[in-house]
Amino acid sequence: MAIGLAIFGCESITLESSPEIVEEKPAVAEVKADNTPNRIITTFHGDSRTQMGFNWYTTDRFEDAKVWVSTEEDLSEPLVFDAEASEVTNRYAERTEDGYFLFMNEEGYYTDEGQKGPEWTNGEEVGRMELVNVTEVSYKAVATKL
Repeated sequence: MAIGLAIFGCESITLESSPEIVEEKPAVAEVKADNTPNRIITTFHGDSRTQMGFNWYTTDRFEDAKVWVSTEEDLSEPLVFDAEASEVTNRYAERTEDGYFLFMNEEGYYTDEGQKGPEWTNGEEVGRMELVNVTEVSYKAVATKL
């Protein structure tokens, strides 16, 4: 089994324009439910030649969660491993109804609308973000005898 990693460069991007600052906090969108396995993580677990750990999240609990491991593209003849589910609290940055991140500073509130690249968030000029607690389900499985 091979694992690949790709790292891509980022072209230098400058601040497009100063964000519009408003005094009143914009409406904060609810974090949408997501029952497609997301934030999927694979990791070494025990003997890296024969074992691998898996972790992922969903909004709702699925009692029959499993990991299928196969060397075939169509997942034929998989090794199947049960996953343990546990309720966790994750924290998400507040976003507006339009999906923009919401920031605040001593002058008021603003979003990342119209901004590109990481440069505009560098330095001490960037405001704070408030976080929202969201209850989700974390799944963990260990594949063995690989």
